[in-house]
Amino acid sequence: VTASATTLCGVTTAPFAQDFELATFPPNCWTVDGLSNGWARSTDASGYGTGTASTFVNFYGISSGSREMTTFEFNKGTLTTPLLKFDHAYATYSGENDQLRIDYSTNAGTDWTQLVLYDGGTSGPLNTGGATTSSFVPTPAQWATKSVTLPAGTNKLKFVGISGYGNNLFLENIK
Repeated sequence: VTASATTLCGVTTAPFAQDFELATFPPNCWTVDGLSNGWARSTDASGYGTGTASTFVNFYGISSGSREMTTFEFNKGTLTTPLLKFDHAYATYSGENDQLRIDYSTNAGTDWTQLVLYDGGTSGPLNTGGATTSSFVPTPAQWATKSVTLPAGTNKLKFVGISGYGNNLFLENIK
């Protein structure tokens, strides 16, 4: 099954985990918007240094706009309180406010609602690596974990990197 053949993927029962270790990108049944400098697989860093790869978006390569990465459709299975957890690493270039927005859908992606918006910049909650004028590649110590409760009925997620023309944002271990 390829990522572009989402109709063949079916609905996966949660919990699920995506670590970007496999060379296939986007992962099976996930989609990316296909624009240049969008979400890509990186073998330069992995969450807390525990693996060999992650996904990242290069905001310095995107002067404005956003790039999207969308999960497959899932159901919460037996989970009573669905929780999204993910590892992230980000450094601003010199104060630019790149952002990560996470949207959710309850109807398999027909409609989307914003779940959370994290600011980057110098002191935003997304920033784990400070500011650097070089291309940011995180060390194992420059990762953090975020957790967000998912609304009832959530069955698809979209990670939207919004460029402030800053630096790199890495994601890993999405659960």
